[in-house]
Amino acid sequence: MDALTINALVAIGICLFFLLQGALYYKEIKDEESFFLYNRKLPDGKYAASFAAASTSLATVLFFFVTFGVEHGIYILFAPITYVLGCYLYGKLLLPPLEKQGFFSSTGGGITLGNTLAKYVEERYKSKAVKFSITIITILGLTSILLVELYVGVNIFSIYLKPQFVDLALFGVAFVVFTYTGLGGFIAVVRTDVFQIRLMFLSTAILLAWLVWTSLQNHIFPSFEIFIVHPIVFKGGILLPYTLLFNILVVNLFLVPALLRTWQMAAASPSSKEVKKGIIKGVWLTALLTTMFILLGILFFRSVFPNAELSLIGMLNTLQTSQNPFARYILFPLFFAGCLAALLSTADSALAPVLQSFFQDIRKSNARYLWKHRHVLLLTAILFIITISLYFVVFRLLGFNLITWLFTIFSFLIICTPSIVFAIISPDNVVNRRASKITALISIWGGFILSLIHI
Repeated sequence: MDALTINALVAIGICLFFLLQGALYYKEIKDEESFFLYNRKLPDGKYAASFAAASTSLATVLFFFVTFGVEHGIYILFAPITYVLGCYLYGKLLLPPLEKQGFFSSTGGGITLGNTLAKYVEERYKSKAVKFSITIITILGLTSILLVELYVGVNIFSIYLKPQFVDLALFGVAFVVFTYTGLGGFIAVVRTDVFQIRLMFLSTAILLAWLVWTSLQNHIFPSFEIFIVHPIVFKGGILLPYTLLFNILVVNLFLVPALLRTWQMAAASPSSKEVKKGIIKGVWLTALLTTMFILLGILFFRSVFPNAELSLIGMLNTLQTSQNPFARYILFPLFFAGCLAALLSTADSALAPVLQSFFQDIRKSNARYLWKHRHVLLLTAILFIITISLYFVVFRLLGFNLITWLFTIFSFLIICTPSIVFAIISPDNVVNRRASKITALISIWGGFILSLIHI
């Protein structure tokens, strides 16, 4: 049995495992709170694992750190460091007022703020216009992330398919993600995230250890200059080019409050204490994993396989054609499994809050409505068709450049942050003023227009 066959069996096994999880957790879904909010009993340990898995994407994290680490060395650690800072500020400055406002209270009379970002914003601003503005922009941002993950994800299957047929993998991967998320809801997403983060750590650690051992055995360990690629300069940047430096800083400081995923996980938690513990544990897990990715890229491309193409496909092709049996039969399927896990964990973490927002924010509420799981499954099927269609429009018909699209996506994601933060930290008699509502709308749609201009 050759390496590609073994790898295909591993990939099929992982996909079947996730489909099975969706079917198993389907039985645990009793109502909307169990489907969308984990029955509001998400513990900090599972929060941490799910947060780290969702933060470790294939397109914007694994690909980014493996390749940029080769170009910029350890200076790219600026990214995980600022991400830790962004999460710390979220826990320190935003969680306490959210708790005081009743976001984590799911009982008692009146409106419960702990449900979705849109409902929270509507209650604070007393404005449906602000609510739907933020809903549209955040859904657009997460849908864009989903598209990018699928775009990069299906390309790793080019080791099997010719370029003109690689889009066929899109239907398979998207079907798996949409099916198990639609069946098992947020419960399935969180619990499979625990498996995914373990698989990513295992595959990365084993590959990294082998690269270090091989480098030392063959006396080809990278020199100090490979890790410290250039001195500190002020003309073109400080450690990193100015454009990259400030983009990373702004995104990592503003990203967390604007993610629908953040609000879904917070609403699913029993208290702000659980959220704070979970996000701190999760961000350190993410930082550790991204540091490993940086070292992985440097050792892979600058030491053991210097002639490999600088990409994820280059890594996979190099491993599966290696003359070393351990690299070909163990590392290749293991690393591919890690890439697939990163793809699935980010795709389902984008889909779950989008489902919640469509179902609970956009869909007209009805006090007499009884929970029907088939309604969510129908919505999931509709979103599947929309996502597949958008994929071909964006990347095939319009031919959007991936890097340009990534910068646009993160612009979409953070333009709502000022309005959201203002709603959290401002007094009640200030945030619901007419001037505050108008300012929020100008901020949101002005930022959106600026993002579109740079596409």
